Amino acid sequence: MVEMVKVVSSNAHMIGHDPDANELHVQFKSDGPTYIYDGVTADEHAELMAAPSIGKHLLYTMPVTRGMEGDKGYKTWRKVMPEPK
Repeated sequence: MVEMVKVVSSNAHMIGHDPDANELHVQFKSDGPTYIYDGVTADEHAELMAAPSIGKHLLYTMPVTRGMEGDKGYKTWRKVMPEPK
């Protein structure tokens, strides 16, 4: 299980990273599921966590949302629904 950390962001609620699998886990404030972004390195995760705006960094710097193309190529994502309590 990836450790999730609460972040200060108007869009994201919690973020975690699995360096072995190169997966970024993001839980947004507007949605309950966690989104898992494939191909995100430890360096890219560190850049995200240090960004002045996490939401803008996700959208514009890291091409991880909905197959957008950016400087670092394509990333794919999948939605993981929370398990029922």
